[in-house]
Amino acid sequence: MPGSNPGSRVPCSEKPLGEERLRKAIKLHIDISKRGGEWLPIADRIPIIDRRLAQPRMKSRRSISLLMTVVLTSSLAIVALLQLQQSNDVPELPAPERIAYFVHAPIFINGNAGFLADNMSTGVSWGSGTASDPYIIENWDIDAFTADGIRTQDTDVHFIIRNCRMLDGGSNYNGIYLSNCVNGRLESNFCLNCLYGLRLDNSNGNILSNNTCTSNRDGVHLTSSSDNALRNNTCNSNLDSGIYLYLSCNGNTLSNNTCDSNSAGMYVYVSSNDNTLNNNTCNSNGVGIYIGSSSGNMLMNNTCLANGGGIYLYSASNNNTLINNNCLGNSGSSSLGIYLFSSNDNLLSNNTCILNYNFGITFYASNSNTLFNNSCSNGGTGMRFDQSNNNTINNNTCGSNSANGIYLYQSRNNEIAGNWIGNNARYGVYIEIGRYNQIWNNSFVGNNGAGNTYDTAHVQAYDDRPYNHWNVSGYGNFWSDWTTPDNDMNGVVDNPYNISGLGEAKDYYPRTISEVTPIPEFSSSIVLLCAMVAMMAVVVTMRRVSPRKSQ
Repeated sequence: MPGSNPGSRVPCSEKPLGEERLRKAIKLHIDISKRGGEWLPIADRIPIIDRRLAQPRMKSRRSISLLMTVVLTSSLAIVALLQLQQSNDVPELPAPERIAYFVHAPIFINGNAGFLADNMSTGVSWGSGTASDPYIIENWDIDAFTADGIRTQDTDVHFIIRNCRMLDGGSNYNGIYLSNCVNGRLESNFCLNCLYGLRLDNSNGNILSNNTCTSNRDGVHLTSSSDNALRNNTCNSNLDSGIYLYLSCNGNTLSNNTCDSNSAGMYVYVSSNDNTLNNNTCNSNGVGIYIGSSSGNMLMNNTCLANGGGIYLYSASNNNTLINNNCLGNSGSSSLGIYLFSSNDNLLSNNTCILNYNFGITFYASNSNTLFNNSCSNGGTGMRFDQSNNNTINNNTCGSNSANGIYLYQSRNNEIAGNWIGNNARYGVYIEIGRYNQIWNNSFVGNNGAGNTYDTAHVQAYDDRPYNHWNVSGYGNFWSDWTTPDNDMNGVVDNPYNISGLGEAKDYYPRTISEVTPIPEFSSSIVLLCAMVAMMAVVVTMRRVSPRKSQ
């Protein structure tokens, strides 16, 4: 129903829709923005720093062919490498069962009694949705040009909608729409070229699993819906978000979903709290995962590869936990692994942020956060803190970056301790206009071209103010170019280490032995995989924006 959609959007007839027509629809990759109506793309919901992320560049078909050849070659090489590491006894998986679809008009279920009407209107094929034995709607092929493909509202009985295919809702109509529903299950449905593939408004306690949503505005869109489980869904190549949670979507669990080649892979926005995002793959998007003005969320074991930015916590996103996420090879206009903007009291632990072009982890106006055991290497700068205070940076690895290991600008009262900071092209730690920061018990190894002996042209740290502390309670840092003499054998070099910069800072208690070891990083095969996915992202993007030939 047009009136059910936020803003004016568009429509698609009740013709048999077989495999041939589906292939044509996918081939055409219907441009839903040309069906009329003006949409506000996600690039305008992301703060201005991110707006360039969703603006792809034109390339020639020859470039596409060349890149696809390179991708194929890299894929074969990685497959061969992985096969060497696996057993030859892996059983062959059975071929997926082919689904027979039957054409049906759009379905509208209004209240529990709506399931009881005849099959021609409800599409119900009866039990077992359970508790006890309610309803199943399955195997329908629905053209959503004139209405939502399947809409259910104001129900609390158990039902399952599965193996249905919804096409061509355009900018007005959704594939499947639950409004004020509980106890629903959406399984193995396919939604192409709709407003939202799957939409939930004020609907709690539902399960969405194994659905495929592509070429919609959002693949899955939740508004004010809580305690739902979204798992094993594929939401690729949507105009805005793969999965979007908006306005008080609380306590949802998003696990094992794939959200690739969207403007944002997953977007959690405006007081959407206490959600769990676990083991999701968000590759080749403008932003992999975006948390905006939302708190208490848990992000674990997610992979954000080859995006413009990996994971963003934006604008009062406080008390979130990020553990064991992989943010690799992000090289778009922002090129960030993890970015915090005006967000406080978050925990970042055991995250891998390598091969990011600009920054592994960067903070702006973000305070009292804890960073523990993260790896930020082989990028531009490992960690950057801009106007960010009272953060704790412990036991991290910042190595082999093309600029600085850790950079502080106008930041105060941060503790940098127990980190391995090595082989960065510029300084291991660079402090500009910062005060009362404590830098101690770190290992500085081979930064700024430092060798085994101290050289004023290759000092490993920089500080332009005299107010920072490079040792605490008689405990300084290890400097690979300053390990002797230690005549009293107390583990402290007898002379202080001089820091570069106008602050004339010194480490008065430099250690003779390093007590910190770097975090092990990925194998070369994973690095190759990063490069391969990055090239694939370029190919997909260029194919999506390639101009069509005139008919």
